[in-house]
Amino acid sequence: MFGTYRFILALLVVVTHIGNIEVIAGLAVWAFFMLSGFLITGALNTRYGFSAAGLQGFWASRALRLYPTYWVVALVAFLATALLRHEVDPAFVNLAFRPMTEVREWFSALFILGHTTVGLGRVEHALSPPIWAVDVELSLYLLSCLIVSRSRKIARYTMLLSILLFPLLWVVAKKLIGAGDIDTGGQLIYSFIPAAMLPYSIGAYLFFVAGDQADKRPSVMKMFFASMLVAVLALLISRYSVTAAYILSLPVFGYLTVSLSKVRSWSRFKRIDDILGHMSYPIYLAHYLCAYIVVLVASRLGFQSLLIDSKDGFMFEYTLLGFFIITIFVILFSVVMALYLERPMEKVRHEVVKRLL
Repeated sequence: MFGTYRFILALLVVVTHIGNIEVIAGLAVWAFFMLSGFLITGALNTRYGFSAAGLQGFWASRALRLYPTYWVVALVAFLATALLRHEVDPAFVNLAFRPMTEVREWFSALFILGHTTVGLGRVEHALSPPIWAVDVELSLYLLSCLIVSRSRKIARYTMLLSILLFPLLWVVAKKLIGAGDIDTGGQLIYSFIPAAMLPYSIGAYLFFVAGDQADKRPSVMKMFFASMLVAVLALLISRYSVTAAYILSLPVFGYLTVSLSKVRSWSRFKRIDDILGHMSYPIYLAHYLCAYIVVLVASRLGFQSLLIDSKDGFMFEYTLLGFFIITIFVILFSVVMALYLERPMEKVRHEVVKRLL
């Protein structure tokens, strides 16, 4: 059921970015980091191994998983923003959603790497503004190959070190925020590699822990209440402390990750789960592009005011109707990408990896 889980997490990102409900996207990204730690550690230990050939297969698999879909989205976004920005400024959708103007921006647009500097900062212009999280994940994958995922003991010590380091990062972040550097302060305890390593290393350690547990069907009711708890953390506790909401969400995400890894008896839903999983990455990458296309069409047809409530500073705020129409379009776009790109590329990926291993 990891496919359904990824799909829900991707939609939660859309809820924040398009629906303008704060915090939820950040929690979803940390849940993605934890899930990646769990799955990458599992893949390295059960399929690829840490030999030269195994690591070559691993990185080939990751490249074929991440880049084709990203390049298609980036190409469409480049054409749309370059050719149609005279009609609607894409910066109204997201301040970073504009054609590249610097060498680093072109490099990161082509290779994903460079959207951040070890998780800090963001390039000024990006064809898919949320792609910075994939940049961070690539660094985490590298650390997994080098050390984090090599044994249960190493994963445990990495997790403990991350837990001990986080309060120090929080103190420094508070000082930066107090000095007016809000962006760097927030990123220091969210996307900075040592901070992102906290959920990621928990996921890595949980892979080894889950292997010790008997395979039994998890409680649907418990998973439901765990999901509701995340909603409470996001909507209530975050009003008083966003950091507290993030930290308190980690045990919940850990429970959901391990529980979903034990789901075996729902195999009749596997095809649907696979499709939803393939949809999650396009949803994450393309929701700003889809919002821009919807706004362009609405502008040409003369009903833009029905979708846009106002501009919050320099960016659009969408009406409820606008949010639903954009979300539906995002889902339809992701279905097309899943069926005609993601699934065919998965077969190619498996063939390439089989030859390398």
